[in-house]
Amino acid sequence: MDEDEQPLEMPIIKLVKNLKFELGVKDSSTYVSTQFLLGLMSNPALVRNVTLVGHVHHGKTLFMDMLVEQTYHISTFDQNSEKHIRYTDTRIDEQERRISIKSVPMSLVLEDSNSKSYSVTLWMLLVTALRLADGAVLIVDAFEGVMVNTKRSIQHAIQEHIPIVLVINKLHGVAFDANKFASRLWGDFFFDPDTRSFKKKSPASGVEKSFVQFVLEPLYKIYSQVIGEHKKSVEATLAELGVTLSNAAYHLNVRPLLRLACSAVFGIATRFTDMLAHHIPSAKAFASRKVEHIYTGSKDSTIYKSNGIL
Repeated sequence: MDEDEQPLEMPIIKLVKNLKFELGVKDSSTYVSTQFLLGLMSNPALVRNVTLVGHVHHGKTLFMDMLVEQTYHISTFDQNSEKHIRYTDTRIDEQERRISIKSVPMSLVLEDSNSKSYSVTLWMLLVTALRLADGAVLIVDAFEGVMVNTKRSIQHAIQEHIPIVLVINKLHGVAFDANKFASRLWGDFFFDPDTRSFKKKSPASGVEKSFVQFVLEPLYKIYSQVIGEHKKSVEATLAELGVTLSNAAYHLNVRPLLRLACSAVFGIATRFTDMLAHHIPSAKAFASRKVEHIYTGSKDSTIYKSNGIL
């Protein structure tokens, strides 16, 4: 069509229509009512405002998926594609690139090991979230360890005078009981099978540290047997740990079966809630100190000493 014949309301270059950037609101059904969540929020002593910090691709979004599974009636792991749905990544480009660009904060009802409920609000926007939060959860990849952004996250948290707790990530949606492991399974401790006691020196050559012996080696054993697809070996190992899987579970692919086995052995992340309740102050307890820091720039380290950070 010639230019002088084309109507003015018709553009020369046709616009692309139906642009879509957001995936839309996902299922929001929870095992608790909205009134219960609002009731928790009205009690500041039961509120924890935390931010997830750490290096890129250390699993902050997938850790959020694990916590979402505790609250929502959904599975965040697609057994067909063997990928997580990345619940807080609501943009299409985030899902395509598998990286969080504008993460969505969430308020979840999480239970501790005593079935006590807490309202936990989590962010993943570092600088902004640290000024709003009452504590930081430092996510460290179990394989890569401490990286550049890990150190920067620690520095930012210290500058904002908020307590830090550590989560070693990339163990397939499981959480360990810190009360049982902390005293003897960290540092230079060795288990002597003859005296059935822990020692600070190796009782014999070739004996691994207790953390390797009681944590890493069982994990390696489960991983290697599941990956090796030895059904009888997996069944025997899980039976020693008091876990029995259905026959249908052994027809799953490697990743779904490995995730199911580890979850059955180690349980859900109630110990994470225990850690938040014990080390991260409530919104009520931290409010006055946060205001003091913002308006006076106080460098008081009392909050770190009281929570075992210093």
